Amino acid sequence: MNQLVEDYFLQLLEDADIAGAPDIYPGTCSEIRQPDNSAILIVADQVECVIGGLRKAGVKIVISSPAQDRAAHMAMAAAVQAVVEGTLPSAAEFSLGGWVTKTHQTQIAADDNRWLTSIEGILGFQLV
Repeated sequence: MNQLVEDYFLQLLEDADIAGAPDIYPGTCSEIRQPDNSAILIVADQVECVIGGLRKAGVKIVISSPAQDRAAHMAMAAAVQAVVEGTLPSAAEFSLGGWVTKTHQTQIAADDNRWLTSIEGILGFQLV
């Protein structure tokens, strides 16, 4: 189930054609990220059955960029936020109940010299 949710957001963000062309990875991906590139990681590690086919998924989206260009990073983070907080289309596997953002924060990772923005929320969906 986690893979379905991660793949859903992966497709949404790829279709959004975000400026800066970041690499986008689901949390279940085993690819090696290029350290000099901007990247988006999507993790859906908490999927719960509410009742019947109704599910809720805890989703964390992390946007990572080299520290040299904060403005470009913030523009990328704003674009991702606009996608996930906008009107979300249904998927082939499920229909959506909605998205609620729990946290949104940006910080500099001093040990990695990168900007990191995390957007965490809950996605409600009904299996088809």
